[in-house]
Amino acid sequence: MNQQDYLKYIDEHEEDFFHLILKKAGISTWLRNNLNDLVRLDEAMIRLWGMEGQWSPGQWIPFNEKMLPMVSGMSPADQNKYRGVVEGRDQDDFFIIQHQVNRPDGVVKNCEVRVEVHSRDKNGVPLTMSGVNIDTTGLITPEQNAYFDQLTKVYNSVKLYEDYDQGIYVRAEQDGRLLLLFDMDYCKEINESKGHDVGDLALRAFAKSIFSNIRDDDELYRLGGDEFVVITSNVSRTIANRLIERILLHISQVQRPVRLSGSIGAVLLTQTTALTDALSLAEKELQKVKNSNRGTYSLL
Repeated sequence: MNQQDYLKYIDEHEEDFFHLILKKAGISTWLRNNLNDLVRLDEAMIRLWGMEGQWSPGQWIPFNEKMLPMVSGMSPADQNKYRGVVEGRDQDDFFIIQHQVNRPDGVVKNCEVRVEVHSRDKNGVPLTMSGVNIDTTGLITPEQNAYFDQLTKVYNSVKLYEDYDQGIYVRAEQDGRLLLLFDMDYCKEINESKGHDVGDLALRAFAKSIFSNIRDDDELYRLGGDEFVVITSNVSRTIANRLIERILLHISQVQRPVRLSGSIGAVLLTQTTALTDALSLAEKELQKVKNSNRGTYSLL
């Protein structure tokens, strides 16, 4: 089959073609009726759990009785997240967790689960939820998982120092790279007034807002606490200002779980700038902002 005929075939059988892609990618979906503790699975989900011949696509399965006993390997942070959402204490309508599936045939599968809440009762308890399970078995090793912050799912400080030490950000090009040091404003006040569960949600939303507004070649890391670092690809000072202003604008538009605000200390990197020096310089710029006008930035 030549390329033209192949493209025509894809066009005429689009639904079947995309089902094939999803099957190869190890992606499966489910819909949950929390009110009756039932979950409905697609064929790929049944295959992932090793229950072919026992469960049928579209069949409602008792979740706590049939599926939950097969789940293991969930981190404490993800356990708290899941329980908080299901019990209505956590009002996040979209979250990501990771766990393992212990199949009846003895095979253990690693999953990343992207969950969305569609409706809640008057007390905020979810009534309907759906999810996408991605089979990550063999894709993310324990060593690689050590590079991720378990709360926000972005890179952690270990990954930041390792990347920098490997010289990824030291290049002899006309435009330099930019280091942005973020501080989520009023994090302590949020924890004290709203509780640490809301504080954790706010940190997730803060990281998500930053990540969704940086470019493909930029990287985001959680340095620790309420501080995050972005290191960009090569930028001019003009582009750097535009990028920072765009990120701050989007952070300020986040209203849930609380209204967010962020401050930034920024520095343009050179070939010889050590990471500790860059962070120190960015911290000084950040303190200027926090002492005078939170929610803005200072670029050295």
